[in-house]
Amino acid sequence: MKAQLFIIRLAPEYLSDDQDQLNEFLDSVTLKDSAAQFLEEQSQWSVLILYDVAPSKKRKQQWEEIIDLSEHQQLTYENLRLWRNDKANKEGIKCFMICHNTELMEVAVRRPNTLEELQQIKGFRKYKIEKYGEDILSVLNACN
Repeated sequence: MKAQLFIIRLAPEYLSDDQDQLNEFLDSVTLKDSAAQFLEEQSQWSVLILYDVAPSKKRKQQWEEIIDLSEHQQLTYENLRLWRNDKANKEGIKCFMICHNTELMEVAVRRPNTLEELQQIKGFRKYKIEKYGEDILSVLNACN
């Protein structure tokens, strides 16, 4: 059994992204137990998830979808993953906290040209767009 700690900040600019990250994580694992505590001083929830890693149909389906990408889309996706992994290492956080693989695949397929177009992709809300949007568009431009 493994454990993962999530912080759900109540400030409006963070709340939605924090909840999305927790929900997407829960969709990718087998939940064993959880515990939550409200941290009043920080105005946030601390959520501990105990889980097992088990390949689910959803996870398998996601990886099968990557095979269906065109060669150019696959190259774009790989470049986005390299950017995300480098950014996560620099920030000292897990990769999925920046963008999930499915989000990067969607970006590689839809190839948004503007921050407004990027915001139309599931998982890209205001905070993520402000923090990573320009970087993502730069990676896309470099893959032309």
